[in-house]
Amino acid sequence: MENSKLFQVCEQGYNCSQVDEYIAAVKKEYKKLYEYSKKLDSTAKELREKSAAVVEENEKLTQQSAEREKKILELETALSKAKGAAEKAAAPEPAAQDRSAEYEALLKSVSTMQILSEEVVRENKELRAKLEAIKAGI
Repeated sequence: MENSKLFQVCEQGYNCSQVDEYIAAVKKEYKKLYEYSKKLDSTAKELREKSAAVVEENEKLTQQSAEREKKILELETALSKAKGAAEKAAAPEPAAQDRSAEYEALLKSVSTMQILSEEVVRENKELRAKLEAIKAGI
């Protein structure tokens, strides 16, 4: 854009009041852009912090889920061994009847652990979806 099209020419050059108005308008726009840029930087920083927090929480939940799955596997193994030993016993003895309560407790524990594991997996999926939404917003 040529300057001759922006300002009127007077005897001593360009019209000073028009130039001053133009400079004031440019300063005003620059200030708006600067404030907008600062706001965007601040928002981006907040989103990065939230994202990092969600990633950390996701890692913790993944670790908890792995620990619970390990416990479930251990309980299932113990239950399997206990069932095998119970099947090998030919005649029920009084001690074997006492162990049936143990087996039932183990079964309940396994069931509870499976429910908890499913809940952790569900929460993990929800957190991953939130993380993806946050990343998509950045």
